[in-house]
Amino acid sequence: MSSITAVIWDLDATIIDSHGDHLEAWRNTLARHGIIVSDDDLRHKFGKTGLEIVSDIVQERGLKGFSEDHIRKIAHEKAEYYRRQGSIILMRGAIEAIRIFHGKGMKMAIATASPKSNIDKVLEKTDVGRYIEAFVAAEDITRAKPYPDMLLLAARRLGVKPGECIAIDDSFLGIKAANAAGMKSVAVATGEWPLETLKKEAAMAFRDLNETIAHLDEVLA
Repeated sequence: MSSITAVIWDLDATIIDSHGDHLEAWRNTLARHGIIVSDDDLRHKFGKTGLEIVSDIVQERGLKGFSEDHIRKIAHEKAEYYRRQGSIILMRGAIEAIRIFHGKGMKMAIATASPKSNIDKVLEKTDVGRYIEAFVAAEDITRAKPYPDMLLLAARRLGVKPGECIAIDDSFLGIKAANAAGMKSVAVATGEWPLETLKKEAAMAFRDLNETIAHLDEVLA
């Protein structure tokens, strides 16, 4: 009998197809503050909080004149820009996978480095909230992925042990966080990280959620 009782989901590029919107929001917001970035500058930072992303860029480029308040302002403006964008698009197989796990009695949480308002946007525009029992957002933690903090908090909020959880994520940082938390890491190559890279770190790795569900017995083993 499987010891897995819970699923902890990443949000962006795992449940929702949002990376394009996030890239646009970052490019435009940073440009207003004189920082020009390419998509490649941003892609592998996904999984961190907005505050961490701005801080990383400022530090990496040795930019002067960016106080903590200014960095916080940029992160806030980016979040506002993203919220003003259009409809939420679910990743292929996402709602089906969530319903299948729910049907098997799995407790489920979302743990994301995005702000709570981004979760609220998803709950307003999709049926995902019907199946998710707990949420962890950027405001809840001080260290985002690859640290395990948000995943451990999600497990506590579900009332389960970390070893009883699988963590599903599209990013290398998220998979490292799952491993550090003592959870079974399941990668889906639906974001910016290639499948072969994810396979090096994850307990299991799949092209997408449909393939994940096709191997459900192995995932829950």
